[in-house]
Amino acid sequence: MSITYLFNCTQGKCRYESVHFNRIDGVAKVLGVLASVGGATIITLYKGPVIYSPRLAFHQEQYLSMMGDTPGKDWNLGGIYLFGHSLCWSGWIVMQAFVLKKYSAPLTVSAFTCFFGVVQFLTLAAFFEKDSKAWHFNSSGEIYSVLFSGVVTSGLASAIQIWTIGKGGPVLASIYLPLQTLLVAVMASIIFGEEFFLGGIIGAFLIIFGLYLVVWGRSQETKTMKEVIVPIDSKNHWEERTLPTFAMGEELDTEQQEEMMERSYSQTMQIDPKKARFPCSIVWSPLPVISWFIPCIGHIGICREDGVILDFAGPNFVCVDHFTFGAATRYFQIPKEKCCIPLDQSAYNGEEHYTEGENRGDLRTWDGALRKSIEEFQHRSYNLFTCNCHSFVVNNLNRLDFLSGGWNVVNLAIFILFNGRWVSRASMLRSILPSVVVFFLGVAFGGFTFLKFWFFFTSLLIGWFLLGTYCFKNLIQL
Repeated sequence: MSITYLFNCTQGKCRYESVHFNRIDGVAKVLGVLASVGGATIITLYKGPVIYSPRLAFHQEQYLSMMGDTPGKDWNLGGIYLFGHSLCWSGWIVMQAFVLKKYSAPLTVSAFTCFFGVVQFLTLAAFFEKDSKAWHFNSSGEIYSVLFSGVVTSGLASAIQIWTIGKGGPVLASIYLPLQTLLVAVMASIIFGEEFFLGGIIGAFLIIFGLYLVVWGRSQETKTMKEVIVPIDSKNHWEERTLPTFAMGEELDTEQQEEMMERSYSQTMQIDPKKARFPCSIVWSPLPVISWFIPCIGHIGICREDGVILDFAGPNFVCVDHFTFGAATRYFQIPKEKCCIPLDQSAYNGEEHYTEGENRGDLRTWDGALRKSIEEFQHRSYNLFTCNCHSFVVNNLNRLDFLSGGWNVVNLAIFILFNGRWVSRASMLRSILPSVVVFFLGVAFGGFTFLKFWFFFTSLLIGWFLLGTYCFKNLIQL
């Protein structure tokens, strides 16, 4: 917890926590952190006289004697591992705060965390665990422990923790960690019959006192803050561009006007990967973990006429000019003549394509069609399997009537796979190399077990989108 606090106070411009030593709230937060850490340390290292000594039942004593002492214990190595765990855990907590700032969907972040954790666990297990009997349950207690770890520890606790980080910051979430030490001491005394010492009482008092100080300091800091952080407006601000104007009385013939307009149009349609500008294009980037196993699946977005990338990144949230999973590695620039909006024409070819409340005046330009899709997806929930970034791009392409419409998530993925251009050789390596390395390492260490897992994972994911697109028409939203 103290490491998390230090991380947040030493991140420069990106820090999430500030300390004002000349104010009472800043002093309270520092003293609260020190008191909580000190209390957890006292519970662990200092015993003192016995305060409570429980008497165990006969079956509990038998169970504890059967457990015995763990062989091969190394307290020095264990301390190093615990410090490394605290360091990694603190970094992970702080990283979640940055993720939630850009991607304000705590439940989706929790789902992604659990999903990628399962994928990484299965990959490592395929490498290191050769005995198939290790996957068998030997007792009902093992089943209950697995269910508890999955539902409560990984699912419920992770979701609540991420929600807390998004609302109050990483320090508020980690400040309650010393309570874990206190609860472990109490439960160990009740379940395993361990004696409760004076050090536990002192440590418990310091932990509770420290928690109160930190929470009180945060509340006082909120009251005295002069700068109010205003969230980004849900409305997207669009830059209106016009053709060059000329002085009064200046006359240009038709050829000069057409040449001027063509030059201006060609300049606005230039691709600039360094500035992440891809005018009137579809862009693609690989997904962590998923693209390592299935390289053809990735994150996708569509660009405005000025090249700014738009991608559906979370519930009721369309990300503008910040591609969610890093720089685009592939793109396809859409020729406007292939759509039904050559410059100033309507976005749809026929009144039957309009939804209720839309008219031709609202969809006179490329950006106008994209604006309509954004307004729609700002009221949609995000789901990796039923309403994702592909759904958003498909919605835009059907509004633009690109290649006569009829787009879905499957033919869009196939289209960008065979027609997308690589931004650079480095981007091609970034997209392909991880999947090649994972595949060869998996075959080398996991053998046939890895191939079965890879085939099952690929078939399950691709099969879902095929069934959802062509068999169950309303399953995947467009």
